[in-house]
Amino acid sequence: MNSKFDPKAIFTPPTTFKAGAVDARLSRISGLDDIINSLAKDLHFIFQPSLTASWSAKLYKKQVPLVQILDDFIPLILFEGDVGTGKTEVAETIGSLVAQLYRYDVQMIKMSTQVRGTGYVGEMTTLLAQAFDYIKVLAQKTGAPMVLVIDEADSLLTSRSTTGQHHEDKAGVNTILQHLDGLKKTKLPIAVIAISNRCGALDPALKRRATAVLKFERPNKDQRKALFSKLLDGLGMSDRDFEILASHSEEKKISGKGEAIPFSYADLTLRLLVPELRAAVGRDEKISTQSLLHRLESLEPSPALVE
Repeated sequence: MNSKFDPKAIFTPPTTFKAGAVDARLSRISGLDDIINSLAKDLHFIFQPSLTASWSAKLYKKQVPLVQILDDFIPLILFEGDVGTGKTEVAETIGSLVAQLYRYDVQMIKMSTQVRGTGYVGEMTTLLAQAFDYIKVLAQKTGAPMVLVIDEADSLLTSRSTTGQHHEDKAGVNTILQHLDGLKKTKLPIAVIAISNRCGALDPALKRRATAVLKFERPNKDQRKALFSKLLDGLGMSDRDFEILASHSEEKKISGKGEAIPFSYADLTLRLLVPELRAAVGRDEKISTQSLLHRLESLEPSPALVE
């Protein structure tokens, strides 16, 4: 086993969101306003842990018991939901909204599944420990609050009660819990967002102690209308056109399947709007409601992920 730790193999290069600027990708996301706004507040409280203590001291002249409950939580936010529902996009860009709202720079860095190692006994726990140490050093060096994104968290944080789970995987969950506790004790402004496509797969201890568990679902009619009205703005379409598109993108049966399922955000953007944009450019024509409806007729929703 090669014990040398290489941050470039484990992490993406950090992205820094400057105070006052919102990432364009976050601005394009529609229908998730409640989740996004709630998430920004949760992150601010993680980054500024003294806020509640100061509030209690100012208004009650003491630390009230309710404030002390926060000590039970770790700086972890869980994203759960089906594929194509916007989880990764939100996780990677939410720092820009925090930077805009609260006027301080925020960093984002992603951890790769390479942290699992190559299967040697003890390798994953060693790599995880080194990875968290690296994150702490980076946060101390830059001084800016940091969002650590763990995509495909199922591979690292699966429930320890899962039948047939390897000892190394159980040890990995224990290690992550220990280091999340350690992050809280350091009081460094670091928040971890773990993303899972399988709602029931993550270890229950993580859910119990997470600051928040956010559920991402495929868009309903109002959310689809909001998506169309935002992304098709400026194309000469009316509110009625957006209503029609939302109605015609209701759930649909997949070929060979009996149950109808909704379209995901990714279906409507990457598999409907983007191909129609390219086709319109090729035809040298404007995008119309009819051309989108025609494309919708042959478009099937992506299959839902089965637990």
